[in-house]
Amino acid sequence: MLPCILYPIATFFLIKELRKAEVQRQKLSSTSSSSNSNNSKNPTNLVLALTLTFFIAELPLGILLLLNPNVFVSAFYEPGPFTLITAFENFFSFLLSATTATHMIICLFMSSQYRTAAISVIRFDYPIKNHHFVHMKLLVHQQNSDKIIENVFIEPQIVIIPLEESLSSRRFQIMKRRKFFLIIIIILFIFMFYNAYKILNSSIDYEFTESDSENSNEEELDFGQPPLKPGLLIDPTRRLTRILPVSHVFINSAYFYPTSKSLGSNAIALAMVVDSINFNVENATYNVVGTNGTHTKLSTASSQTEGVPTCRYTPVMATTTTIENLTKLEMESNGVKVEIPFKVARYTAPKPVIICISPQFVAEQWQIFMMHVHVANQFGGHLHIYLTSIIESFFELMKEYERQGYLTLDYWLRMKFENTRTPYFEPNENIEWRNQAGAQTDCLLQYKEAAEYIAFFDMDDILFPKNYPTYFEEFNAEWALQPEATSVFYGRREHEFIKGSLDQLNFRDLVSSLRSSPTVKRGKVVVKPERYNSTWIHYSNNEDERTRRSIDNPTLIHVQRPLQKRGNNNITNVWKMDFGPLNETIRISDINEIENDIERIRNSRTVQAIAGKLPTSDFYLPIVFKCYYDAFYDDAFDHRRAKHGCPNADTCVLPQREEFKCVHSHAKYYSSPHMEPFTLHFTNDSFWSWDIGCYQ
Repeated sequence: MLPCILYPIATFFLIKELRKAEVQRQKLSSTSSSSNSNNSKNPTNLVLALTLTFFIAELPLGILLLLNPNVFVSAFYEPGPFTLITAFENFFSFLLSATTATHMIICLFMSSQYRTAAISVIRFDYPIKNHHFVHMKLLVHQQNSDKIIENVFIEPQIVIIPLEESLSSRRFQIMKRRKFFLIIIIILFIFMFYNAYKILNSSIDYEFTESDSENSNEEELDFGQPPLKPGLLIDPTRRLTRILPVSHVFINSAYFYPTSKSLGSNAIALAMVVDSINFNVENATYNVVGTNGTHTKLSTASSQTEGVPTCRYTPVMATTTTIENLTKLEMESNGVKVEIPFKVARYTAPKPVIICISPQFVAEQWQIFMMHVHVANQFGGHLHIYLTSIIESFFELMKEYERQGYLTLDYWLRMKFENTRTPYFEPNENIEWRNQAGAQTDCLLQYKEAAEYIAFFDMDDILFPKNYPTYFEEFNAEWALQPEATSVFYGRREHEFIKGSLDQLNFRDLVSSLRSSPTVKRGKVVVKPERYNSTWIHYSNNEDERTRRSIDNPTLIHVQRPLQKRGNNNITNVWKMDFGPLNETIRISDINEIENDIERIRNSRTVQAIAGKLPTSDFYLPIVFKCYYDAFYDDAFDHRRAKHGCPNADTCVLPQREEFKCVHSHAKYYSSPHMEPFTLHFTNDSFWSWDIGCYQ
C-alpha cells in the first residue's frame, strides 16, 4: 500500500517539474515546430503510463494484503470468499508481472532518449576515433549583395582534433564497467529463473492420469527417481504434490440401513479417509459386495468429500444399496476383495436431540464437560462423545455419567496402515484436525434414522435455548420459519469463566463468572439428519448455502478460555481478547435446576471417590493451545500472515506424567491385500487401553 500512496505523489511532483521545464524551454526557443511540441509531451505521457499501470496492478494487491489476516482467518476454507480472494490475488499478481515486464517496451516506444541510452548500453558505447574528415565549401558573396560570385570547393582534409588522454582512458573505464554490470545482471536473471523453476517444479500440483497398471504397480511415478520402498514416506515439501502408485484408504466405519428415509432400503454408508492427491476423488466410486448367505450383490457406491485443499487426506462418505438381510460386506477392486466389518445403524436414540462432540485428546478440562453435560441434559440433549485419550480420573467421571444416561462414549482411533506394499504419507499428520469431520460424519450416520435433530458441537460449545424450554421445541420453531432448511447455523461467541475444584463447583457462581467477548467466530450446525449425509467441521461442503438458516441470537457460548482460581493463566498473554458482561440470555429457573442436578451428582458416592483424583490445575491445555497456535491460530491472535499447511497439531510433543495416567482408544488393525487404485485399511474390536499413554 505504501508504494501505491507514494508513487502517485512523486509522479505529481515530477510532472509538475516537467511542465516547468517545458515552459522555460519554450520561452528560450524563438520557434517551435509541432513535432518538437509533440516530442516534448512524451516524457509526461511516459511517466503517466508507468504510474497508472503500476497503480492498477499494485493497489488491489495491497488491499488484499491488509485484509488478509482478518478475511482469510474468518473465511478460511469458505468456498465462496476463499476462492474469490485467491482468484483476485492471482489475477492482480499476474497483472503486476505483466506490467513490470512491459515497462521497458513502453519506454522504448515513447522516449527517444531511452532508446538512445538502451542502444548505447547494448553497444557498450564504443567511441569513434579521435580524427574527423572535414568537408568545407567556401561561398564568396559580393559585398552588399546576396549574389554568389564564386563557389570554391576545398578538398577534404584530415583534421586532427586532439583529445585529452585522461578523458579517453576514463571513457574506456566507464565502458568496461557498463559491460561488467550488464553481464552481472544477465547472470543474476539466469540464477533467479533457475531457482524459480526449481520451486515451481517442486510445488506444482500435477493432475494424475490413469496409466497402465504394469507401469504403476509398485513404481514411483516421478520420472528419473528410483522406485520408492513400501511403507511410510517422508517428503514434507511434496506432501501435496507427490503422486504415488496407490491411494490408501482408512475406513472409519460402515453402517447398514435395512430402511432409510434418505438413503433407501438396504443401504450401505461408509465413512472413510482417502489420499486425494494421486487422482481426483471428487465423486469417485467404490465397489461394494453384499452377501446374505444365499445371494450376493455387487453395487457401486457414489461418494462426496468434506476435505480442505491444504491436506493430503480427505474425509469421504460413500453410499449405495445392497442385498437385504446383509450378513457379509466386502469391498472389491480389479478382482481383489476384502471383507470389512459393519454395524447396523441405530433406530432408537436416548433423546430426540443428539449432540455429537468432536474427538477429545489428552482431555483434562472436566469443568467444561460438567457444564456442558448438565446444560444439555436440562434442555433435552444427549451427548455422544468421541475419545482418543483422556486423563484416567476424568474418564471414570464420564463413565459414571454414561451409566446414568447423560451420554454415550465412543472410540476415536488413530489411523494406522498395518501392512502395505506401496508407499504412503502419514495419515494422522495430513488430515485436518484429527479427522474431526470424519467423527462428526460417523455420528451422523449412526443416528441418521434415530434422532430428530443432530448437533455438531465441540465440548466447549454450549447452547442455551432462548425462546423455548427444550432444544427440540427451539429447533422445531426455527424449522417452522424455514421449512426447507437443511440446517440451522449458530455463531460462537468467545467467553471466559472461572473454574474450581469439584467440591467448590457451583453453577450459579460459574454463570456469574461468565464474561462475553464481542468476537463471534464461525459457528456450528444443527441438522435434520434425513437432509444431511456427511458434514465438515462447521457445516457440510455439499450443502446448498441457501438452505442453511443462520441464527444471530442466541449464539453458542464458546467457553474456550477457562481461568484458574489459583495458579497462572499464562494462556491469556498470547490469547489477548477483550471481555465484558455476559451477553447471552440464561433463565434463572434453568440455572437453579442445573445447580440441583449437579448437587445430586456430586453427592453420589462414586463421584465423591473420583473427585479427589481429578486434576486441579492445567497441564495439557497450555501445551495444546501452543501447538494449535503454531499450527494455525497465530493468524487469528497476532494478525500475522503465516504460511501454514494442513491444520493439524499431530506432531505436538505431549509430556507424560506419573501422577496422571491416560486412557487411550485402541483396536485391532487390518489391511487388505494389495489393491489398485485403492488399498484399504480398517479396524475391529475397539477397546480402552491403559498402556499407551497421553497421546493423540
